[in-house]
Amino acid sequence: MKHWQQVLKQLTLITQLGLSIVTPPLLLLYLAYRLHFGALGMILALLVGLISSGCGVWRIWKQSASRAEQDANKEPTSFDRHE
Repeated sequence: MKHWQQVLKQLTLITQLGLSIVTPPLLLLYLAYRLHFGALGMILALLVGLISSGCGVWRIWKQSASRAEQDANKEPTSFDRHE
């Protein structure tokens, strides 16, 4: 059962990373196109979207690393200990 939980956690993380990378540039490009910003506006929108994607990925990676560190430091639960 724990194996499937790990698989689902990793799948969720990969999906979240993919959406965090793709969504900001596409959304900003679409808004720049709809608002008729022109070629320079499209390039600026793409750059801002890529920077935003990078910040999002960095934040997700830091949270994931922090959780992994907490899990590594966590004492395993043992129900057979009789103290």
